Amino acid sequence: MLRQIIAEHQSGEPDYDRMIPPLAELARGQAAFVKAELLRLGALQAITFKGVTRDGFDVYYVTFAEGALEWGFALAADGRFSVMYLRPCCNARWN
Repeated sequence: MLRQIIAEHQSGEPDYDRMIPPLAELARGQAAFVKAELLRLGALQAITFKGVTRDGFDVYYVTFAEGALEWGFALAADGRFSVMYLRPCCNARWN
């Protein structure tokens, strides 16, 4: 699922219907920035599950050819994304 989300954002065509309306609105406003950042980072190399936060967010470390991101999300009761975030990671070694 996360690979698909990343690919959608890299292409500049996120599936906003898979997000609750407030998140979709935020994602539309940030789409150009997210696409540019993902393109800057290069090819996806690996996705590593970090865990689940106390708030119920699934958190992953995502490595690319030129850097890494922490990517987290939570799903609403209807299966759509209710929260999604990505942020730079300071350490690409997690093992």
